[in-house]
Amino acid sequence: MILQFNPLDRDADRAVWEKLSAALATLGITGIKLFQVSEGSTYQAFIHFSKSASILPLSKGLTNHLVQAGVTNVEVLRPGNHFVLPLQEGYRWMNDAVLPVIARHEMSEEMALNFFIGEVTNATCCPEQLVEQFRDYLAAERKREIMEIVPPESITEDGVLEEGAKPKRKERRLKLL
Repeated sequence: MILQFNPLDRDADRAVWEKLSAALATLGITGIKLFQVSEGSTYQAFIHFSKSASILPLSKGLTNHLVQAGVTNVEVLRPGNHFVLPLQEGYRWMNDAVLPVIARHEMSEEMALNFFIGEVTNATCCPEQLVEQFRDYLAAERKREIMEIVPPESITEDGVLEEGAKPKRKERRLKLL
């Protein structure tokens, strides 16, 4: 999973990184590293999962967690979002003080790839544990999505669809030009 934020100034960037790191630590995610696409450009952090997982629920849950922690200027990428691939010529490894450690152009491609993979996989997270931490939020999200399909006025107090009521769905019609 990729998290990213845009630079402002060195002190503000460091404050965002510290706040993000603290919010992730409350979830048991520690040791993630900060990267920068190029000098003066977007910062990226990667959460490596121990096994394959569905990213959309994790990104929704993590976004909610970050907002609750007051981290509102960090984007948690979802499937379909675009991002700059790591290891482009100006890619930089950053330290916890948000200062560059080394840039991609200072090492061979193979060395950069090995270094990047080593840094990203240094902190591994179990996706199932993360989903468990977001359980209540994700359950509320699913209920909200169901409520969009089935209007609340057709649901009884005990949460059952009224007899004879049909879920309303949005119709989509193709227009011919």
